[in-house]
Amino acid sequence: MHIGNKLHPDSTEQAVHYFTAIPEHFRGKDLKKLERHLNFISALQKSGVKVSKQGFTQDPGNTYAKVNGVEELSWVEKGTDVALTSKLFEEAFKNSFDHAVIMSNDADYLPALESFKRMYPNKSVSFAITPANGRGNRKLRRVPNSYEVKPEDYANCQLVDSIRISNTKTIVRPDYWR
Repeated sequence: MHIGNKLHPDSTEQAVHYFTAIPEHFRGKDLKKLERHLNFISALQKSGVKVSKQGFTQDPGNTYAKVNGVEELSWVEKGTDVALTSKLFEEAFKNSFDHAVIMSNDADYLPALESFKRMYPNKSVSFAITPANGRGNRKLRRVPNSYEVKPEDYANCQLVDSIRISNTKTIVRPDYWR
């Protein structure tokens, strides 16, 4: 079962889009983390998910973070929110859906959602709220038909145990995800 079907059990899933930022800055520091992320993206693509990749940039506010005990400029994700909202408007214009579900805990989508409602009054959007630190965003909870994702929902929506992404590579779901 997909999260969208939990929100709207009588609906038919048309497409799943995944928006992410590729942490290329890990290449010299945490290659395993970057590789896990890229493998996950490959697994999603092999499962039919449409992936949109953005990037990171160093924080223009010169915010510092400790990485392995060393203080360095923070990296921030850039473009993912804009890519998601652009795709939402594009697909609405093409009449690809009646209802969209955004899986996020980020209230930054709310101004775009207000514009969306004005432009497409016959379409609806809700949120599958992914709690941060165990709590979902209270502003998103006010959006009609939104839902706070629970651990059992994640458990019911996982990829298969293994996915072959090339002739020489198979990705296996970690035991602790089962």
